[in-house]
Amino acid sequence: MTSTPEYVLKKIREAKEQRAKELDLSYDWSETSQRLTHIPAEVFKLEDLEVLKLTGNTTVSVPKAISRLHNLTDLNLSNNRLSSLPNSITELQRLSALDVSFNSLTALPEPVGRLQNLTSLVLGYNKLTALPESFTRLKNLTTLNVSSNQLTNLPESIAELQSLTALYVGGNKLATIPEWIARLGNLKELDISSSRLTAVPEWVRGMQSLEHLMVGDSRLTTLPRWIDELRNLQSL
Repeated sequence: MTSTPEYVLKKIREAKEQRAKELDLSYDWSETSQRLTHIPAEVFKLEDLEVLKLTGNTTVSVPKAISRLHNLTDLNLSNNRLSSLPNSITELQRLSALDVSFNSLTALPEPVGRLQNLTSLVLGYNKLTALPESFTRLKNLTTLNVSSNQLTNLPESIAELQSLTALYVGGNKLATIPEWIARLGNLKELDISSSRLTAVPEWVRGMQSLEHLMVGDSRLTTLPRWIDELRNLQSL
């Protein structure tokens, strides 16, 4: 394993001395910054951490020891080279925001439904082909982003997530956009862009809470006359 840069170890030591709540080890494009190929083992001793950011690195795996950070509420692992996540990540019971976008994930841990305090789950730009049925347990989720994966269908259990206000499913391999999305009565943002749509689905007509509807890069040539009936719609 590649050794950890000294400036990173210094950051970790300072965080430990100060009992810091937040640690940012993201690649920042500066001349001194280096991309981390692994999460330093020393990080998992910082049990006071609530926010951990590791974006823009070249990390290929997340150690099981991530579960030691039991106070984490916000974990950002976007823009790395992750192909999987350990089941132990689902032991982070206080986690409210998880961002693993722009990786190479092909699947999620089946017990992801344990993360019942999640309000934001960002999974965009991976290689996911399916989502676990345990999603139905994420009752506090307000934002779900699964855009630009390789999904051919979406589990209908997502319709039970009535706290959702933002759903991004564009850029997948969905043959159709499921009608059950209309049952998400609090949805304000819906992204169905980069799809095979030739018309805006009729069921969208009843989604009166919608403020932003994204349908770009599809096969649409015209918009339905009823689009004006969506009184809260601000952008299309």
